[in-house]
Amino acid sequence: MCDTSKIGTVHGTSNLALLKVTTFTYKPTDTTMPWNKHIVRLKNAIRWLPLSTRCRFYTSSLGLSRLQRLRPEVINGQLEPVFIVGCGHSGTSLLCAVLDAHPKLAAIPHENYQFWRVPDPEFATNYFEKRFQEIAKTGCRPLEKTPRHIYVLDQLMRLYPKCRIIFMVRDPRAVAVSIKTRIGNLNSGIRRWNSSNKAAVPFLECPQIYTLKFEDFVAAPRNQLQEICGHLNIPYDHGLEAHTSVQRQWYGSDQKTAGAHSKRRFKQINTPIDSKLASKWMSQITAREVEKVDHDCAELMKYFRYPKAVDHVEY
Repeated sequence: MCDTSKIGTVHGTSNLALLKVTTFTYKPTDTTMPWNKHIVRLKNAIRWLPLSTRCRFYTSSLGLSRLQRLRPEVINGQLEPVFIVGCGHSGTSLLCAVLDAHPKLAAIPHENYQFWRVPDPEFATNYFEKRFQEIAKTGCRPLEKTPRHIYVLDQLMRLYPKCRIIFMVRDPRAVAVSIKTRIGNLNSGIRRWNSSNKAAVPFLECPQIYTLKFEDFVAAPRNQLQEICGHLNIPYDHGLEAHTSVQRQWYGSDQKTAGAHSKRRFKQINTPIDSKLASKWMSQITAREVEKVDHDCAELMKYFRYPKAVDHVEY
């Protein structure tokens, strides 16, 4: 239970009257107030809570559902968006670029966190939802990729009952060493892989969710893409295998002046599918690091059928 003495007031109304901390229940006192005003008041109430409590609220199934009751039009029973989720560094950017080459799909070219965090009213109305509707009007289905949406699968399916979700999983050693290369910390990669994939497990039997292993994808892309198209109820298109024929400028057209992050992203989405990507990590990791990942990720590695290191492989 948080210290209620630190909870202030918003517009003369106690924040505690708006937020029942123990159950994460938002109680609007004015039902005539526009939904975006409620969100602002809720966010002001939440910011007084301890960090751990705020994180639990943001990632809880109740966090967003309370807001949707104030704004029921967000729930769309007709749209059929496609969401790509998974642990970061699992190949989701490459998959998004490949599927964007399908004439029936159109990708939102940037990650967004509108389902993972309490949505910002202006951004949500002016960009995210508007973009979904604009894409739908062209006859295409919206394609959205935000890896961290792995934590809110129940919300995605509740908001868009006809959506399809592609969950991507990759060898934890590849993910951990990739994250280590990015931020210099192998343990962060291990924790993130365990956390993200553990969040997905309870939902993997749902018919709306298709599980794709990165290694299978790069080893036999045509077979996997045919299965994905079947899951999405769209015909297979051979243009998927030639997604690099059109260079995607999602992260800027002038790569000479782009920052390191943009350059890295640009390369990811314009890289051909190559089976060598599955084993690239083996030359970037030490034997001790392999042993640590195998130990810390053992339970989920077994679940997703990733074998531990074999003796004949040299790291």
